[in-house]
Amino acid sequence: MGIISKEAVQELLAPHHNEVLACVEEAWKRCRDNVLPLMPRAKRRYRANAMAGLIESQARERLGSAPDIHIVDEGQRFLLGVKGRFFLLFKQMDSERRTRNLLTDTAIKFRAQLPLAEFGNVPRVTVGYRLSELADRLIEVVVFFSIDDKVQWEYPLAGDARVHQLELGKAFNHVRRVAPDAPTQPAAPAASGESPPRGRRVRIKSELKPETKKSGTEEGEGGA
Repeated sequence: MGIISKEAVQELLAPHHNEVLACVEEAWKRCRDNVLPLMPRAKRRYRANAMAGLIESQARERLGSAPDIHIVDEGQRFLLGVKGRFFLLFKQMDSERRTRNLLTDTAIKFRAQLPLAEFGNVPRVTVGYRLSELADRLIEVVVFFSIDDKVQWEYPLAGDARVHQLELGKAFNHVRRVAPDAPTQPAAPAASGESPPRGRRVRIKSELKPETKKSGTEEGEGGA
């Protein structure tokens, strides 16, 4: 089983922390601005696949020429080898640092840090990023090491390119529809000798009742 300490990863990855973080941030900006507006109700799988491709592109550009990093592109997996000591992979995660994969035999061994022919017994460390529930903000980016989804250690990425909550652009904002106010009319004239209140308006209760359906079924909007 491949195991590595947090201190060892921090030391080996320290020269590249800013670039690793920038890979995720820049990928998210491009996904938010250019990809998600095309399909605003995209499911998680679509967003994750789009982000994976954009992160890979950023990692090749920013880290591909670093002398102590080599790119490993094996089948469906894209990893960065760091000085031959560990592999680095990028994954979307939830608040419990859990990632999603198809549980093939290889994936089970990969997550359990067991030896694999193409990766040997080298530890696999994750750069995990988390989006908000509405997928409109990048909440956090952390480096962590887990065995069978049990986090052994973690630390947040920091530096000159520190993580901020990236607000979604106007083209992808969720619009909340508000019902118009009921009609209003001026208040009744004041009694003799009294000054009428200034600017006071009285709300008139509408006599219209909402139309109800006689059918026993209800129509609902399908979820994304």
